[in-house]
Amino acid sequence: MEIIETKSLRPFVEKTRDGVGAALVTGNSNMFREALEKQEAMEDKENRINKLESGLGILGMEYVEKRTKALEEGKRLLASEERQTIRVEIEMLSFSISQKTKNIIRLADSSKQRSRLRSKNANEKKKLEELVKQYNFVNDMLEESENAVTYAQALAGSFPWIHEEDDRVDVLPLRAKRKAVEIYLTGLRLGEELSLLKKEMVQFLSYYKDSVIPDLSTCLNSLNKDDLPDDDVVPCSTDDVGKMIKEGATLFKSVLDGSLANLDIDDSEDKDGDEEIEDDSDVEIEEAVE
Repeated sequence: MEIIETKSLRPFVEKTRDGVGAALVTGNSNMFREALEKQEAMEDKENRINKLESGLGILGMEYVEKRTKALEEGKRLLASEERQTIRVEIEMLSFSISQKTKNIIRLADSSKQRSRLRSKNANEKKKLEELVKQYNFVNDMLEESENAVTYAQALAGSFPWIHEEDDRVDVLPLRAKRKAVEIYLTGLRLGEELSLLKKEMVQFLSYYKDSVIPDLSTCLNSLNKDDLPDDDVVPCSTDDVGKMIKEGATLFKSVLDGSLANLDIDDSEDKDGDEEIEDDSDVEIEEAVE
């Protein structure tokens, strides 16, 4: 449209420049100025177009084809990188949504906490849906385009670019990678707990070896001498009670020393005591019958 208007005004401008039809210009100076500006702009554009055409003629079509090919290659490279980036974001969002869904059921104790997790899940689902649209758009730009992914597939963690039958590590399903990491971290935690348990058991055995067993040995020596310790560790006043405490202390010490099998405890008095108790009970029964 601009070219047509400029060409129609060219005769008017040329006549005015030659001094012909000066009377037409009188009172129409603004129109003449606008026509002159359009004419000059048109001439400038024609000169630029001629230079470009001459440059193309010198370089030839080979330059144009190489430049076009380079631009297309750059476009494909950028699209491929963008597609890979979107894939990672889709996998991360899918994993995050599934994890929050499990936390709502297992870990959320209050309704407020469950409501907050549901709100986060809803926002992430919207982001996931938008990323799926972006992925399909970028995927269609590439010649070696793969199958399009749907929102339902992305939400379920079933991605077309991951093939479960392929045993390469770089294409393992995300859930399998997650399971391997969980097993590895569980092994690390068990190793740490085992080392702590060993340290606690060493402290426990050291306490009994250095403190409890010497106290028991002192107590036994005192009982063997029929003399009570100064701190009244064994509060007894008769020989029978003292003997029972002595046997109990000896038995406990043998358990700690690991010599329980070699210990010989005199239980004759216990048997006699049991017989006396049985005799007494028989007498009481006979009296009750009579």
